[in-house]
Amino acid sequence: VSKYHIQLCCALFGMLLVFVTGIDRTEHFGGCVAVSVLIHYFTLVAVMWMGAEAVLMFQKLVIVFGHITTRFIVVISLICWVTPLIPVIIPLAIDRNLLVKRTVPDGY
Repeated sequence: VSKYHIQLCCALFGMLLVFVTGIDRTEHFGGCVAVSVLIHYFTLVAVMWMGAEAVLMFQKLVIVFGHITTRFIVVISLICWVTPLIPVIIPLAIDRNLLVKRTVPDGY
């Protein structure tokens, strides 16, 4: 198991944990926003790690003689864990009401 797979599993586990524990915590607006933000963040992190895995496979299969250094892993880790904060924080900073739909249609 590579370090990439462990990071991907951590992101997916975080998303699943937030979903299972927070899906019924929608009574309070703050809790609902927190669950929405965390699920959004962990989903984007998981997608970033899938992209990092694609880059790693490209390097191993196409660029056969290249080697992967520890610095490369640290840089990819920082990119994958920090970059998803941007699309999560921007709507939160603009208006918290953009993240949560407060009205529920009849019949639900």
